[in-house]
Amino acid sequence: MRLATKDSSEGNLAAGFVAAREKPKVSAVLYQDGDYGIDVAAGYHERMLREHVDSKAIRFSFEKPDYAAAVKETLAAKPDAVYLAGTVKDMGPMLQALRAGGYSGTLFASQGFFDATTTVKYKSEAEGLIVSTSMPPLQIAPSIYRIRLDFEQKYGPFTPLSAFSYAAAQIAVGAVRRGGSADRIAVARALNSSMSFDTVIGPISFLNNGDPQDPNVYFYAIKDGKFSYVQAAHRSTFVLK
Repeated sequence: MRLATKDSSEGNLAAGFVAAREKPKVSAVLYQDGDYGIDVAAGYHERMLREHVDSKAIRFSFEKPDYAAAVKETLAAKPDAVYLAGTVKDMGPMLQALRAGGYSGTLFASQGFFDATTTVKYKSEAEGLIVSTSMPPLQIAPSIYRIRLDFEQKYGPFTPLSAFSYAAAQIAVGAVRRGGSADRIAVARALNSSMSFDTVIGPISFLNNGDPQDPNVYFYAIKDGKFSYVQAAHRSTFVLK
């Protein structure tokens, strides 16, 4: 079973957000020919085309990245919005390169940039960057207030890893209780039921292929060196905004 929104869905939801927010005539998504980013970029690119936006998907090398060449190709398209489908470790230099090349529009990025490295190593270049991620803003999720408070008092703030691990345990316990047995078949049937499981990352139910039935991503803008919550791709009752 998958808890995080899959890469192609993240790209799709992010493109919908960018299209509604920026109303771009031209959009560019940059990705590398490595393991991560291509599916995010594909979802983003395809959604932009459905939104009738002139979308440019620009690939560059993972092993020997030529950031200057990628920026040159990007700026030649004169995009109104740029989305970085990758990790800050590998694509962080694009923040500097795009700004140095003269791009002054809003920058967007996938959850590979939802990392402290973005705000520390690229503090000035990342200012205003908007990042999509599966991690909800737990501080404005009223239904888990007591769980969050208890966890933070014992272990510190929820991180994406600890929050999704906690949610996985909640689902496992819930499936055993719902199925009335720890038997593998009973648990599998419980997981495939249409009923949702209440977790610290929101209510979750699964499709037959194991993906969440209602995938969502959340957007955070970097303001004064910190991630500040903006909104979800689509509204839910789980968070207040």
